[in-house]
Amino acid sequence: MRWRWPIGISVASLAVSALAGSSSVAASNVTINPPANIPSPTLLVSPATCTLPPGATSLADLRCASPCLPRPVVVYNDSPRCPALVVQGIDRERRAEHLRPLALPTNFASLGAGDQLFVLVNLERIARGVPPLVGVAEALSPAANSAAERGGDPIFAKRYGAIEVATDSGGTYAFDGAWAGGSLNPVAAIFGWLYQDGWGGPGKTSNLACTSSAASGCWAHRDELLGRDTGTTCSDCVAGVGYAGTARDGVRRSYAILIVRPAAASGPLAFSWNAQVLAHLSAYERVRASV
Repeated sequence: MRWRWPIGISVASLAVSALAGSSSVAASNVTINPPANIPSPTLLVSPATCTLPPGATSLADLRCASPCLPRPVVVYNDSPRCPALVVQGIDRERRAEHLRPLALPTNFASLGAGDQLFVLVNLERIARGVPPLVGVAEALSPAANSAAERGGDPIFAKRYGAIEVATDSGGTYAFDGAWAGGSLNPVAAIFGWLYQDGWGGPGKTSNLACTSSAASGCWAHRDELLGRDTGTTCSDCVAGVGYAGTARDGVRRSYAILIVRPAAASGPLAFSWNAQVLAHLSAYERVRASV
């Protein structure tokens, strides 16, 4: 599956259940999808009004109204105002789902892009009653980093170093993965995966696997990140995350995440939800994460 955003963003994702039959994870109301895509905040995809400061003579000196595109150039932007703008777009759908607004942890700005992506996925999971991912597993990092550097889906394997991927009684592997290229920051990548993954109409649908309102590819990114193939009750699932400023194929701002339910202990964690995030959440989110 691939995306095409107005500012040249593309997103792809991999569902591995096809490798071993259809998923046996029971349908859950936590993965009920929005009825329609949520429009991008205008200033996420457009620089809006741009002006030259007094005395400036070069177009490189343009200053634009958008906090995400303060100049008419698409670059990584994790300044506080840009992610906050995207969060406003996310909260529109959260209200429709009767969920509380997205509250980022107080240490969010200090985290790297991959860890931010991990935190965001967990916040979306716990908001819907899905257990958070335990952490970023060291054994999954090479596969996630390789995907980001390559500019494509994480590659499925039955084993990643010390981690063996669990299977259910039908032989389906508990693995999900997604890749995003071009998103201005991890919050924008999550916005695309979870809130713009459906049918938007002919010529207005960014998810190229979503060819009609009934196509199976619609909302697949969202469903995977919320536990479609790893289970919506998985309490020991771990992730691998990767980020590359430029992938080998030239795609800028390349993100990757893979989620695995391990067959046994996951081994060392490079980043722990409980140790490095939980204390920085609001009291409400901490309670949700522990249920």
